[in-house]
Amino acid sequence: MRVSLVGVSCVGTTTIGRILADRRGWPFFDLDEEIERYFGLSIDEALQSFLDDLHRRAGLGMRSATAELAAGIMLGLYHCRHGNSETLLEYCPDYAAERASGVVSDCASLGIELPTDELLDLMPEWSAMLH
Repeated sequence: MRVSLVGVSCVGTTTIGRILADRRGWPFFDLDEEIERYFGLSIDEALQSFLDDLHRRAGLGMRSATAELAAGIMLGLYHCRHGNSETLLEYCPDYAAERASGVVSDCASLGIELPTDELLDLMPEWSAMLH
C-alpha cells in the first residue's frame, strides 16, 4: 500500500507522514529530501540553476536554445522519477504544476515562444497552463 500526503508547504504533511509511517511500520520518503539528496541541493537551488541558464540564453538572443531548455525543464518536472517511485506529477501534482507554470511565465516575460503543440502532445494535463 502507498499513501501520499500532499499539501501546501508548512501545513504538517511531512510531520503527519512521519508519524503515520512510524506507527504503521512503513518506510517514509519525503519528496523534498529525496530530490535534495539526489541533486545535493535544495529543490529551489537545483531548479534555479536551470532558470538562470534560461535567462542567460534569452539575454544572448538564443531563442531556440532557450525554448528547448524551457521545454526540457517542464518535461523534467513532468517525468521526474526516483527509482521505481511515482513521477513528480503523480506524487505532488501541485508542486510540479506550480514550478512549470513559473517556467511558462518566465518564457512569456522573456518573449520566448514555447513549442506548445509538442508539449501538449507530451503533457496533456498541462493544457490550461500552456494556452
